Amino acid sequence: MEAETSNVYIADRGKPIPYIAPETLRGQKRKVFLEVYGCQMNTNDTEIVWSILKAHEYHRTVNLKEADIVLMMTCAIREGAEDTVWNRLKHLRLLKRKRETNGEKPLQIGVLGCMAERLKKQLVEKEHSVDVVAGPDAYKDLPRLLAIGQRGQKAINVLLSLDETYADVVPVKLDRKSKTAFVSIMRGCDNMCSYCIVPFTRGKERSRPIKSIREEVLLLENEGIREITLLGQNVNSYRDTSDGSLEDAPKEATLLAPGFRTVYKSKVGGLRFAELLTELAEAVPEMRIRFTSPHPKDFPVDVLETIGKYPNICNSLHLPAQSGNTQVLERMRRGYTREAYLNLVKEVRHIIPNVTLSSDFICGFCGEREPEFADTVSLIEQVGYHAAFLFAYSMREKTTAHRRYSDDVPEEVKQERLRRMIAAFRREAERLNSLFVDRTELVLVEGYSKRSRTDLAGRNDGNLEEAGFSTAEKDALETLTEMMQSFLVELGHSARNYCELAGRTQPVIGDVVVALVNMGISIRGLDTFAKREGRHVLPQPQQAQAQKQQSILQAGQKIPHPSYIPSHLPQFPDPHAYIRTPTHKQPVTEYEVIREKAAQQQRDVERALTKFLAKTSEIDTLFDNEENPMFPLIACKPSFPPYLQALNPSDQIFDFEELEYYYLVANRKEDITETKEEADAGDDDDDEDGESPKKEDKASQETKQEVEEAASPSASKSDSPAATASASAGGSGQTSGVSTPAPIDNPYLRAATIPRKVKHEMR
Repeated sequence: MEAETSNVYIADRGKPIPYIAPETLRGQKRKVFLEVYGCQMNTNDTEIVWSILKAHEYHRTVNLKEADIVLMMTCAIREGAEDTVWNRLKHLRLLKRKRETNGEKPLQIGVLGCMAERLKKQLVEKEHSVDVVAGPDAYKDLPRLLAIGQRGQKAINVLLSLDETYADVVPVKLDRKSKTAFVSIMRGCDNMCSYCIVPFTRGKERSRPIKSIREEVLLLENEGIREITLLGQNVNSYRDTSDGSLEDAPKEATLLAPGFRTVYKSKVGGLRFAELLTELAEAVPEMRIRFTSPHPKDFPVDVLETIGKYPNICNSLHLPAQSGNTQVLERMRRGYTREAYLNLVKEVRHIIPNVTLSSDFICGFCGEREPEFADTVSLIEQVGYHAAFLFAYSMREKTTAHRRYSDDVPEEVKQERLRRMIAAFRREAERLNSLFVDRTELVLVEGYSKRSRTDLAGRNDGNLEEAGFSTAEKDALETLTEMMQSFLVELGHSARNYCELAGRTQPVIGDVVVALVNMGISIRGLDTFAKREGRHVLPQPQQAQAQKQQSILQAGQKIPHPSYIPSHLPQFPDPHAYIRTPTHKQPVTEYEVIREKAAQQQRDVERALTKFLAKTSEIDTLFDNEENPMFPLIACKPSFPPYLQALNPSDQIFDFEELEYYYLVANRKEDITETKEEADAGDDDDDEDGESPKKEDKASQETKQEVEEAASPSASKSDSPAATASASAGGSGQTSGVSTPAPIDNPYLRAATIPRKVKHEMR
């Protein structure tokens, strides 16, 4: 009974957890300020936390002054990382006391992640300003913990789970403008290296199902993400056992790299890391795939061959060596020797010729002598790394090294060795990276350079940072992106029209191909696409092979009339030409209906864009360049461009021909002209009543005058007697005739040439 009671008591005060009504778990629009320290996994965990809190009606803020809650995602891998958090907590404690003194809204402080798991209630005892402590497997309990903390009690949940992977939580990106994303595929670590605290803060290894990972990656692709990084404490030891099929266990030789061993019993069955990479590489062939952080033992040949097979799997591998001496590696419980590590590097470069390598190294580990450290420096020089993470050893409590060994290397010796190790690495990295000078690389632009905001920076396939793209090219990128967006809109409309013409409700790939051909776009590479999708390329229809008209106003070539059409009518237009009529609503055939509809939609987009730019006067407002470091050429959103939002179907935007038709035809009250007798009768009635013909209202006259000036601007400015006489005659209402519009090469548009009702003069 005591055990049950102890589970419902808060650790610091011994008060029972109060009853929390379901409605109090809601955030009630309280604002949360999130801070992240440590590795990429902590960034992904913060996105998971924000997804959970957002679902409970919490709001996020980037301004600490207006925050109700501050949550810190912490790291415990080294002592320096924890010192940073302690210093930050002191600052937040002062802010919390200041609010209490001034009678402002209270501030809740929560510590999450590895440091919370390692220190547990020590955080609450040492730093009384902390209200909530949650370990890496307790994020789903945060709404309840925050509700308890809001009532004035301390709330702690640091229970580790054997199966929690947050597979049912879709992370919400903290930076919505970034075109890269993290995807957690497994959690925990079973390697138990003697210096590492991770198994004690993250728990046992457990992996997400491949189906769940694939769904999240496809969702990110739809959001415009161009690169993903698969995350895990031991990412390449991934093993999906969700289907329960453990009978077909692969042989042990295929699970580990040759010459490597584990401190735990070999695991059998399940879908491995190579199968996951294959699944994702084929599901999103246009997306870059990276992964971190791996262990060298989990790079069997099938994983290396999978990386070398698919071009969208980046050829940058992280091979953490930690030390170059076999005796030190043995004390670290790494499970390999120096020779086995070098053989793995040789195998990697044989299977992936253009691979770039990075690594982790620790100097000053327990009992490390100078010759042993010299082996580490020689390994760095022998292998040649493009990037590396170098640290002096920091002992952690609860680790095997803390129990078995003594931290006997003086701190000054550690720092001196660290400087020598950094110098050796930089010499070799500079030589390797200089080989990329004057080479053309495919780079994903990530934002402004850290050195100067006049340059852009990005990373190539080998995870090497490229800087020096001039921001002077920004306008060119925006213009090119705008052209691409307009092209995609036109392509979509054309494909939809061909779909409707074929009687389908949903477009197929053939509609897009026909639209591309008709637009004059080369479709080279279609065979490759078809083979990749398992399709067959069929001969294109004759209609799709017609040459694209250079202008939508071009009438096309004339063809002779069929026998059933009278010969005195004009020649029939080319059925593959755009027919633009004064009304835009009376095409000749059903085929022209579809073509005219596409042309009309294109004109609507052009007019809407013109109208939008006329309102804003700045094309730069179409792109949020100051806050968005991901430039449109690379980070093109899979949505309609902003100017389409300005399209208002209720607006009427007329050009001259439409206005002319409107006033010549649409305002007519009758559909036929009067005979001479009816006109005479009308004249007699007018004479008897002594009334002159009704004049049109002022607005109509002004509009018609604008139309006439638009039609002949030179004539409107003429001071000739003829022009003056014409104006006076029009002003008096005595019109001798009606000037009809220019003849249109379309005999079926009779409405455009019907004269308006006029009064005939007596002879």
